[in-house]
This record gives sequence, C-alpha cells and structure tokens, in this order.
Amino acid sequence: MAPSGKWRSFRDWPQETQDLEAFCVISRKNPGSAEGFCLSLVKPHRVPERLGEVFARLLTEWGIPTALGGLCRADSQIGSRICQTPVKGVHEYYYVKVGAPAATAAASRDGAADWICSVGRMGHIPVVGATAASLVTSLGALGLSSIISVVAWHVSMLCLALVSTVVCAGLERWARTNYLAEDPREVVLDEVAGMSLTLALSGPDPLWILASFVAFRFFDIVKPGIHWVEERGWRGTIVWDDLLAGLYAGVSVLAIRMALGN
Repeated sequence: MAPSGKWRSFRDWPQETQDLEAFCVISRKNPGSAEGFCLSLVKPHRVPERLGEVFARLLTEWGIPTALGGLCRADSQIGSRICQTPVKGVHEYYYVKVGAPAATAAASRDGAADWICSVGRMGHIPVVGATAASLVTSLGALGLSSIISVVAWHVSMLCLALVSTVVCAGLERWARTNYLAEDPREVVLDEVAGMSLTLALSGPDPLWILASFVAFRFFDIVKPGIHWVEERGWRGTIVWDDLLAGLYAGVSVLAIRMALGN
C-alpha cells in the first residue's frame, strides 16, 4: 500500500519498499522479515466461493451423498451466495513500516470489525454460521429468562436487536469491502438482530424460544415476501432482511400462542 492509499501487486518479493507504508505477502510459508518493516498481522488466505460449492465439498469429505444437498446447489438461491473460504496452508502476512501507527491501527480495527460482524468468528463456520449465531442468541435468551423478570427480558431482547442493527448498518460498507459480497455470509450480526426481534415478540418460555428459533431460520433462509426490502437500496440493507424475517417469525409465533390461549 503506497502513501497515496493505492495498492500495488508484486509477483515476487518487492525489491524496493521504501515508498510503501505497508504490504501483504500471500504465501504457504512465512516469508521472513523485511528491512524497515514489522510483521503486523497473519491470517488465513480466503477466496470467494459459492456456498453451494462449499456445502457439496463438505458432504463429500464427510461421506454423505451429495444428493442430500439439493436445497443448497451452487445454482440455487441459497447456494449461489458468495462466501469467503480459507485456502488450506496459505496465509496472508501483513507488514507495516516501522513507526507507522496508522497502518497498525487499521489492521487492529479490521480484526475488531471482523470479530464483531462475525459474532466471535461464528460467521466463518462453513455453511451453518448464521444458524450458529441464531442458536447462541436463543440459548443466551433462555439463560437470561431465568434470572430477570419477563418485562426486563423483553426490553433486553429489544435493546439487543436495536444495538445489533445499528452496529451492523454502521459496518456494512466495511463488510462488503472486506468480504467481497453484497450480503456476506461471514456477517451474522444481522442474524442476532433478527433473532432478538423474534424473541422480543414471542416471549421467554423455553417452548416459544425453540419455536422462535425454528420460525426465524425458516423465514431467514426461505425469505417469503422478504426480497423486496433487499431491492430498496437503503443503507443497512445487510440487516433489513433479517429484521423483516424476525418480524414475520415473531408475529407467527405470537399468533400461534394467542390461538392456543397461551
């Protein structure tokens, strides 16, 4: 990265680095030190890949018939979505010029943003990252229901949905740039927002928390009547579809409760 903020690509180790503030080496082994630079960050090298292709590969590795992955084919609505998958044995080595705190701070911010967007890196779990984030949110809500009042629980779920929405919308541009997708699979903070909204509407009873989890995952994956919000181009589109799925799921569970007189 040059001082102007522009990127340069090198096929081999750059011979002249005096005019650079930072650079990255993608390699299967540690490239070693560079005079005047310090190694700031090492992370797995990731490449864009269709979710369906990742799922099919996992089925093969696990010895499961690939026919069972019909709902997640690479050409399906779900399977065609792009995610970033690690390349085995290949890492990215980020170097920053000694005495350039801005570059070091940027690397630190990227790591923090990734941790937040992926909710503790759950978003990097192949295929089931969103489900994992929704499940953890539900389990957290279940545990919270036993130590606070019902009213406080509902308020907590609404606050979690609000905070997750604001943070997710604020990090939307960063996520699209760094994960190379309009709605990155690595970002599961939006699932936390949608799941929290569903729970806030349905209630803290264990049975309804389970029903909320199932209902939210259905609406979030199938997205009946939800795609229109993705086409609006509003800021925060990355999270609006999950909030709408959460609203649909919460209202559905609440309607069932009312029908049963519960």
